[in-house]
Amino acid sequence: MKINKLAFIVSAALVSGTAFAGNDADVDLQQSSFDRVTITQVTAHANPELGNHAEVDMKYSLSNPVTIYQNGNSNQAKVDVSGTWYTNPAYFNTVGISQNGDSNNSTVFVKGGADLNTATVSITGDSNITSTTFDGDNADNNTATITVSNGDENKITTYASGSGNTATVNVTASDKNTVGITQNSDSNTAEVDITGYSYGNNVDIVQWNNNTADVDISNSWWNGVDIDQTSSLSSATVEISNSTLNRVEILQNGADTSNVNLAYSFGSVVSITQD
Repeated sequence: MKINKLAFIVSAALVSGTAFAGNDADVDLQQSSFDRVTITQVTAHANPELGNHAEVDMKYSLSNPVTIYQNGNSNQAKVDVSGTWYTNPAYFNTVGISQNGDSNNSTVFVKGGADLNTATVSITGDSNITSTTFDGDNADNNTATITVSNGDENKITTYASGSGNTATVNVTASDKNTVGITQNSDSNTAEVDITGYSYGNNVDIVQWNNNTADVDISNSWWNGVDIDQTSSLSSATVEISNSTLNRVEILQNGADTSNVNLAYSFGSVVSITQD
């Protein structure tokens, strides 16, 4: 597969006697394979409050690793991967985004014939928003991993419309975060770990058919878990240990399984509805 287009633009405006006013980096890949893209925006010479912008667009591309690192506040990172099933697919691409600061925004959007892609997002800081989406026909066997550490009031969402997708969210030493996982086909897996004395986090998992949801809460308190599994043959497992005042609500219908285990915990409320 030959490279038809590889455009890399990095622009920075310098005002005499002042700092940079934020940086901008754009990369376009079309019908590309095995191209490596790394964007580092550390605001060493820019005002960290003005923010940086990084955007990568990949069309009909295979096996391209993309890494974006941003330090500071009000940054934006966006990666779009699009393909057409069989004729012009988008397979085996790897996206990694790391943001250290507050009020940052990251988006990974994989659509069309997109299989076996991986998105890994790491957040440190407060009031950040991150979303990963695997959408379109046969968007299968993709993986999203999101980690929030030492960060409060962040919003994490991940969506998959195909089968065999995995979403993993890790929250540690972080408070009042919102986690939303939606998987609209079968044989998908959602995993959420809340650790490190985190409190006030809310987890909402929505799945369709023959899916698995696993939530583990340890050394944390006042967290809420909602699992809604529609259709049949799904399983939900929630483990709570050394934690207090947590809430678990599970709604299932049709040959589903729930397992909730509490150990060394206090004041938690568990509600399971199966119809």
